[in-house]
Amino acid sequence: MIIRVPATSANLGPGFDCMGIAFALYNTFIIEPAAEFSQEDLIIKSMRALWREAGVREVPVCVRQSAHVPRARGLGSSATCIVAGLMAANRLAGDPLNRDDLVALAARLEGHPDNVLPAMLGGMVVGAMEGGHVTALPLPVPDGLLFRAFIPGKELPTQVARALVPDSFSRQACVFTLSRAALLAGAMATGNIDLLGEATRDVLHQPYRTGHIPGWQQVARLAKDHGALAVTLSGAGPTMLGWWKAKMPEDGMWRQALIGIPGQWRSLALEVDHTGACFL
Repeated sequence: MIIRVPATSANLGPGFDCMGIAFALYNTFIIEPAAEFSQEDLIIKSMRALWREAGVREVPVCVRQSAHVPRARGLGSSATCIVAGLMAANRLAGDPLNRDDLVALAARLEGHPDNVLPAMLGGMVVGAMEGGHVTALPLPVPDGLLFRAFIPGKELPTQVARALVPDSFSRQACVFTLSRAALLAGAMATGNIDLLGEATRDVLHQPYRTGHIPGWQQVARLAKDHGALAVTLSGAGPTMLGWWKAKMPEDGMWRQALIGIPGQWRSLALEVDHTGACFL
């Protein structure tokens, strides 16, 4: 079987661990029967988790991957592995779990729903998780909203980025970010994307992480100087996500403009994926 899973950008500023969006940049997984498991990686671990959950026997497989989502760059590469593993294992077991069950298990394996929900469902999704139960709400992506990823040459592993964030916050910081998260959801739902500059502000995670990304200030300033409504950290970073309204400079301009900025940056225009993970 062949499974295609989209890249994702999580958090989107204030939606820390609960908001994400899927993009038309894909990892494709080819799963074939085998005499024994040929590897022990996140895909196989996810498959085994589903078989335990469903109470069915394991089916040894070989997994090959065509990867286009950069690893350890904040674009959901690990979420693609989790989602593909769960979908493959579920199909091999005769589909004992429904889509809601798969979503909940994916979020438990990832630890939070921000990447796995859009990876599985497509589009922009906000998710709430408690005790293994996940409530997912797709949000519309307004027409005319454009995105560009700015991807540095150096990785920032998720575990390192998570360690940079404090364990506790002031009430003022929490209220500041909660209000922007509500504003972001409202802006998307109503199509009022002119609010995105304010709605994507955050003080819970971005300030602690961006300081460890060489050149991020220059990249953010460059994007805003060329019309970006907002620039957010993609997931735990180090990729930055620019948001535009209706018109965005072409690739050639960015190739020239990013030369000389510390961090060896490149850029990639992204289209929203509205389908999510699927069998091909």
